[in-house]
Amino acid sequence: MKNLKFYLYYFAISLIFTIQSVVYINDPGDQTRFAATAREIGYDYLGYAVTRYYTWSSRLLIESATMFFSVHHRIFTCVLFLSTFLLFYGLDKILFAKGQYPLLRYGSPLLFLLLFPSSFYTGAGLIATVTNYYFPLITLVLAYLLVQSHKKSLLVLAIFLQIFSVMQEQLAVVAFLFYLFLVIKDYLNHSSIDYKKIGFALISLAGIISVKLSPGNAIRTVKETATWYPEFKNMGIVEKIYKGFMNTNNILFSGPNLLYVMFLLVLVLLIVAALKRHLASLVIASGLFLLLILNYLNFPTLLSTIQKINPEFSKFSELLGNKYAFIYPVLIYTSLLFLLAYLVLDLLDYSQIGMTASFLLVAAYIGRMLVSLSPTIHASGVRTFQPVVFAVFLVIIILLKEVYRVLSPRDAAVNEAEHV
Repeated sequence: MKNLKFYLYYFAISLIFTIQSVVYINDPGDQTRFAATAREIGYDYLGYAVTRYYTWSSRLLIESATMFFSVHHRIFTCVLFLSTFLLFYGLDKILFAKGQYPLLRYGSPLLFLLLFPSSFYTGAGLIATVTNYYFPLITLVLAYLLVQSHKKSLLVLAIFLQIFSVMQEQLAVVAFLFYLFLVIKDYLNHSSIDYKKIGFALISLAGIISVKLSPGNAIRTVKETATWYPEFKNMGIVEKIYKGFMNTNNILFSGPNLLYVMFLLVLVLLIVAALKRHLASLVIASGLFLLLILNYLNFPTLLSTIQKINPEFSKFSELLGNKYAFIYPVLIYTSLLFLLAYLVLDLLDYSQIGMTASFLLVAAYIGRMLVSLSPTIHASGVRTFQPVVFAVFLVIIILLKEVYRVLSPRDAAVNEAEHV
């Protein structure tokens, strides 16, 4: 009964998020085309998914679900509400396994809504974007929760949820890296092998392989390259990775759409550093926060120099001719990323939880870097940053738990057995 008040609270926040989201449901988007196609093919949702695998996309069940929800808006609304509630429930069980940190249990859904406003999922229309990005994220979280269970029925459900999740290629990469990390960590720490985690890593790997083998993805790449990024086909692998790297970091550190995410992360790091009196981390976090503020206010900074160079839109051959213009942005952005990883590790005292939190950020960043290899993702906008923003959300919660421990050491004993 002591958890009932939290679940009612999650219920209310989920309802608010759902109502806020469905405001956008009739805005122009892919759902119009999906609904029209559904009528043409006699509402053969599964058959459509198979056809799309060979003609457009490897996201089999996701494509089928997108078509179904495009026809049934009310069912979509109910699923959005229920899945959001299950997400908050799952995060509560994962992040607060022992029922500790009551303030954070109340605050985590609010933080999630701050980082993921409804407008985050409207790029291709609400239904298509939510089904292709938000729902797979939720099933990934729930699969991770259920894989801890010893009940076979829940494990079977977890496998199905994992399969659905990794049909989204970014999440397939993130999940594979994360489960691989967990397997290695368990072996190094306990000399044991968790075969369930190995299994889920293999499921994630299968999702990655499916993306590469899908005939539809190859067809889609050709067509969308011509539409969105004609010069993409003429790029070498180094140029693709470089442009993806610059695009990712320009948006994270300088772009207006996601700068608030970096602001919030660095602010929390600054607070933790001050409370724990980690002088080096305090100086670094203060410098990062000042850099973001001054750059936002258009003062000359290290980042404004990168914006002047603007290599994302320069001809790569010209850029290579100016080695300083090529090296400078890479050096600055790489340094910023390493400093963020260092701060997380240092402020979490180089603990197991600190290493896990840092690796979450690394895995999510790699998931976003898929932009380097796909013109389709390059054209998909801010929603492709979902893995990074979600990893930041988790890391902020972990850091806030550290704040709670510092301020209330008696009420928040360290529990290394908690899930992350």
